[in-house]
Amino acid sequence: MIYSTSQIAKRFGVHNNTILHYEAWGYLSKVERSQNGYRQFTEDHVNQIELIQQIQKLDRVKPYMKFVHQSIIRQCAAFDYDEALVSAKNYKLSLKNDQALEDQIYTQLNQINEVKEDDISRYLTRCEVDKFLNVSRHVILYWERNGLLEAPKGKNGYRYYGTDEIRKLNIIKELRQYHYSTSTIRDIVQKDINDHPISSFKDNLSAIEAIIKTIEKNQTLHCRTKV
Repeated sequence: MIYSTSQIAKRFGVHNNTILHYEAWGYLSKVERSQNGYRQFTEDHVNQIELIQQIQKLDRVKPYMKFVHQSIIRQCAAFDYDEALVSAKNYKLSLKNDQALEDQIYTQLNQINEVKEDDISRYLTRCEVDKFLNVSRHVILYWERNGLLEAPKGKNGYRYYGTDEIRKLNIIKELRQYHYSTSTIRDIVQKDINDHPISSFKDNLSAIEAIIKTIEKNQTLHCRTKV
């Protein structure tokens, strides 16, 4: 069956320009034109757009994930389904590793006790934390301004960092090394421990499993149309 741009846009509940963007970005296989110049979309394109919308629902807890998503979409648009399946399965493995890290982080967060004002003398200054964790005080200040951490102030107005703050800073540092976004780290360190685990990885794992099945289905359907 052949679809016009408006027909396929209506089917997926998007604007015509969205479909044209998909084509321009390489998200769709080649779209043939009729004699009068109108685009002609096929069932392959329908399957590709279904996959695009599935992938777009994935949470991007790490910045690089956007490029992984785009890569899988473009591989399917090129009918390179075997490579797309490899990418999707590697992505799933990466999510499982991230979930294991998240479990470890929550275990550490669960061990952090509430700050006690009478223990202020045991705390380190920001400069001392800089040397202790090898994290620039400017970076620590940036994390504080973005809501990742709130250290108590002493009578002199300076912030001090005790065992709890040091642990949190170490967690933040570790998450940054794993390329977590600032907003995701903030969600993790501010989340109520009783709400663990954060749903992003769990939801993404379920979603990527569905995407793998969609890729396999599209591969089968494409092979049938070529016979």
